Amino acid sequence: MPANTTDLEKRLWDAADELRANSKLKSSEYSVPVLGLIFLRYADYRFTKAEQELKSKGSSRRGVSKADYQAKGVMYLPDIARFSYLVNLPESEDTGKAINESMKAIEAENEELSNIFPQTYNRFENSLLVELLKSFNQIDIDTDLEGDAFGKIYEYFLGKFAMSEGQKGGEFFTPTSIVKLIVEILEPYHGRIYDPACGSGGMFVQSASFVARHQKNPSAEISIYGQEKVNETVRLCKMNIAVNGLSGDIREGNSYYEDIHKGINKFDFVMANPPFNVDKIDVAGLCNVATIDQIKEQGWSLNPGRYVGVAEKEQEDFDFAERLEELNEELEILNSEARELEERIAENVNKLLEKNTL
Repeated sequence: MPANTTDLEKRLWDAADELRANSKLKSSEYSVPVLGLIFLRYADYRFTKAEQELKSKGSSRRGVSKADYQAKGVMYLPDIARFSYLVNLPESEDTGKAINESMKAIEAENEELSNIFPQTYNRFENSLLVELLKSFNQIDIDTDLEGDAFGKIYEYFLGKFAMSEGQKGGEFFTPTSIVKLIVEILEPYHGRIYDPACGSGGMFVQSASFVARHQKNPSAEISIYGQEKVNETVRLCKMNIAVNGLSGDIREGNSYYEDIHKGINKFDFVMANPPFNVDKIDVAGLCNVATIDQIKEQGWSLNPGRYVGVAEKEQEDFDFAERLEELNEELEILNSEARELEERIAENVNKLLEKNTL
């Protein structure tokens, strides 16, 4: 990662953390709205770049339309969702309300992003939001950013927020080093990837990075599917994959109780860092003894991930001593055959050695 991006991450975090320290907000209350602003800055960055390209080509007499941006894979931003609009609001303006309206406008123009953006900015002090906007506006589109810099910034902030929330932070963020190790072991060059406890989406981002390092287009090579039980974390995940230029089918649900994606035999790669310390998961009927007739009737099978137990039937007139004697006789026969085989092998080896000597 370029040094200037590393410096930028730290500079932005220090500014955001200082503002939080001077507010009455807990880290958990502060994290999602801040990540939402990073996403907004990213969206504005891509929109501005596309706008410059489209206008330089002099699209046509009709001008540049929403469809032109979408054709370039860029989410369309109405005027009230532009970062420059928010930064230049008078300080007397209700900035929280304005940002909420910006988020609503983006969702209205981009259906795939519906209901993922935080809209609680009215809870922030006005001065805090103004300073946050100014901090993120420091990102110089022409000089500060290279490659997937916004994705790196988002990931950096996720990690910092996870650390500040302690054990609870581990629910939505797995350390990048662990995620990279999982991805490197599985090598997801191509196919459908599923994470049943996807958190903020690190497995997907690193899988895409793996594909890109092997000179392939992640959007063309992999499909992303995820399940996460916490609604707010689903939002984090959707923003995270979007800020990394990806898309996927991420749904809210508890994997212990429901398989929303009907995943048996559907995915090529399943990778996860599930909550190993969770116990007392009670799913009615999860472990149930069945008869052979029930198995036939239901069409159950022993595919990976599906297990069926059958009640053992008691054998009538079973004589243990007699059966033990039979097994001993079988063992004697096997031992005799083994000794005979060893003698033949030794004989053949000696013949080969004699030939080589001659």
